[in-house]
Amino acid sequence: MVSRMGGKWQCKKPYAFSIPSARGKIFEPWLIHQQSCPGLFTAMDPNEQMGTIRTSRNVTLPPHERFKILIHAGMSIEVSKKVPLKTYLEMMDDLIKVAADLQRKDLKEEAFVEYHKFLTLFVEKLREGPEYLNCLSKGARSKINKTINRVFVIAETLKRKLLTQYNKEYEGYLADKVSV
Repeated sequence: MVSRMGGKWQCKKPYAFSIPSARGKIFEPWLIHQQSCPGLFTAMDPNEQMGTIRTSRNVTLPPHERFKILIHAGMSIEVSKKVPLKTYLEMMDDLIKVAADLQRKDLKEEAFVEYHKFLTLFVEKLREGPEYLNCLSKGARSKINKTINRVFVIAETLKRKLLTQYNKEYEGYLADKVSV
């Protein structure tokens, strides 16, 4: 619990950290955040053997496997019932701006994940709630649908570019593997 006392922020109840047992997962509470990056970061028991961490940057994976990892990362967005629909609608333009900025910086994978998060949020998650049909005017829904269609086109273009890039990288990996 944090409060402001005398112009300074102070923690009333200090956080208690316990040392995990040798068999427990090390750093689990603060290293793994499954809602934002599922499967990309792991904390392992020191006694376990090291496994392969599957990331979209791993050229040894087939192209479609690498792309599935990106899709999974893009679907990892949760809707809170405590947050009103209006707040999500205000975030709509910000999500697109972030993705467009990543695309301008030639960070295709990150841009695709952001566009996919937008589509997951506005196509799958928010339409399930009762506020979407009851509280939004037809004009607002029309604007959202136009934005969704525009983002679909951008995401499909990025998808084709990424799959082409992944195919080239995988073919190069296979050629290097055969020549060795």
